Amino acid sequence: MTSFLKHITIYFVLVLGACTGESVFPKYDYSDATLKVKAPQGLTAGNPISFYTATEEKEKSELLLIIDNGLKIKSIRCYNNRPISLPVETFTQAGIYTIRVSYNGQVIANKKLKIKADEVIDPIEIYTGPSTILVGGKQASMITAIPTDKYDNGITEKIDLQFESDKAKGIKSDITVENLYAALEFDSELKVQKVHVGISKNSIASTEQTVKEIADWAADYKMEIIEQYPYADNRQYTKLRTSRIFDPYGNQIADGTLVNFEIYSLGKLVGNYKAITIDGVANIYIRNPSEPETWEVRSSIGDYSSSNVISLSYKNALQELVWSYDDFQKTISVGPLRAMLGQFVPDGTVVSIHSKGNKYSAETYGGYALFELIELGILDREKIKLSCSGLEEEIQL
Repeated sequence: MTSFLKHITIYFVLVLGACTGESVFPKYDYSDATLKVKAPQGLTAGNPISFYTATEEKEKSELLLIIDNGLKIKSIRCYNNRPISLPVETFTQAGIYTIRVSYNGQVIANKKLKIKADEVIDPIEIYTGPSTILVGGKQASMITAIPTDKYDNGITEKIDLQFESDKAKGIKSDITVENLYAALEFDSELKVQKVHVGISKNSIASTEQTVKEIADWAADYKMEIIEQYPYADNRQYTKLRTSRIFDPYGNQIADGTLVNFEIYSLGKLVGNYKAITIDGVANIYIRNPSEPETWEVRSSIGDYSSSNVISLSYKNALQELVWSYDDFQKTISVGPLRAMLGQFVPDGTVVSIHSKGNKYSAETYGGYALFELIELGILDREKIKLSCSGLEEEIQL
């Protein structure tokens, strides 16, 4: 019976409150509330922090502790005149926190906390860029350090970091961290080198970074003939080679540098070859012409450097054109064809017949080539021209 009366009483109170629109639970005036902070190890990221909301009213009331760091908001239930200790992960992010205490939807106390970053840990984040620069002081590189604590907070306090390298002229300087980073810029020197850089502070250090100081654009260089077959036989090759190529400071240019070779005949471009350097030298094989002529070879690397001009002369590769006409078979047999030293021309040497604007070709075998005129549509009493390796002869059938 007592339990039944208790429930009836509670129901009556709730209905009365609903009818009047007013809370039937007591309200307290906490305008005198004070928020106190206790941080035994300091206001540093990851340290324990507790809060205490002091009020003159001693009656226990439920409050809401609101923690706002500008990126996210966290709400925790607490009580007046009772401390609340928060987990250490609550304050691992450095920055400004706004702490509010709310009661019955109203803020009764607030405070701002500045949480500092913890101690710098290693390895210190270090960046270099560009990682490859030209020698001669034409380009510079920069070493940048971004020290952080174990929670990845940037360091806002002004601390000194020591920058060092094994450069020929050396880098050793103390740089103060400002605006979360410290940076040092350095110019390239005159000689090719690989620069190792590092940063340290007391017992804390960075990983090693590397900057390459590479050769500048090539200076002018020489070109020479290594091998030449001086006859107009396009089955043969001429070998050219550059001198060892250096930049203006005496550094050998990088392997893989592209060298361009252009071939001119009577001022007209007739060939273009490319080669890459290995150990500072470029080699090229040029196919001989099929007819006697003189070539000029020019070499260059981009628009910055060039070589001397080399002249290549090619003589006739044949002693004479020998041929015979078989009127019955309607064939022309060309040969034996002999080269300048009396030997048969190589198999595959091209022999051509020109008739009425058409060109018909055959290859030699054992010094001979054969043309069957009926298959080519060449008639009797026609005037044709025979050519091979720059020699020509007109034939009246």
